[in-house]
Amino acid sequence: MGKDLEQLADAFWEAAEDADESVVISAFVKLVDAKGMTSRWKGIYAAIEKKAKDIEAKKTAVVKTAYAVGGDLKREIQSDMDAYDVNFQEDRDVIGGLEIQTHDRRISGTIKSFLNNLKQSVTQS
Repeated sequence: MGKDLEQLADAFWEAAEDADESVVISAFVKLVDAKGMTSRWKGIYAAIEKKAKDIEAKKTAVVKTAYAVGGDLKREIQSDMDAYDVNFQEDRDVIGGLEIQTHDRRISGTIKSFLNNLKQSVTQS
């Protein structure tokens, strides 16, 4: 697969990530036409499909904290989770600590989860 097709596939998925699909597809078709690549639709489709499979196969993790994580702590978390594409999110509801969410697992070391567990144990006693 040519480098130009890979670049088109990358551009397609980057644009599609947070946009209206019909707008992205329309703009993409116009771009392919403007570049004179309409005879290569089969290869373009294959490149887009391959990129979709690569995106699905990539492991991602969301790390939620009450406040922005930076510096050494951020690097340490990324290093510890090097098999994942780590996205950091701020969520004041966690109060403190952190929560890690992957495709199939959620690990919570937040003050909010601690308080919820404490509340449950008190009400069950």
